Amino acid sequence: MPLVVVFAKAEDLPKFSASDLEQFLIKLFGVDPGIVQVLMLPVYDLSPDAFYVSIRAKGNPERRERMPAMLSELSAWLATRGAARWEDPRRALRALAAVREVLGGRRGAAEGQALSAPGERRAPG
Repeated sequence: MPLVVVFAKAEDLPKFSASDLEQFLIKLFGVDPGIVQVLMLPVYDLSPDAFYVSIRAKGNPERRERMPAMLSELSAWLATRGAARWEDPRRALRALAAVREVLGGRRGAAEGQALSAPGERRAPG
């Protein structure tokens, strides 16, 4: 089950509903309604950005291959709805590639945890 959490100070929460984001993500992930879970949580404080988006989903090979395009589509969707400070997803992907290189190409905790569904256990890489 993909889980998407938007964290922001109450006054900085984006001006779209969790339901709006869920409908977009159902199409983006190619899943049936009821599979994607979206939470929008106000926080006491947040820095340096006005809001933070956390995405947790099972890292199947097809999804991993499509992730750069999916992040770009999500970035464009958020930007058209006032989330202008959304970071370019290519930066995060470059960081993940650097972690993989340091790990010697092994599937380690940094990748396995980030691509695992909540509660899903993986064998050590």
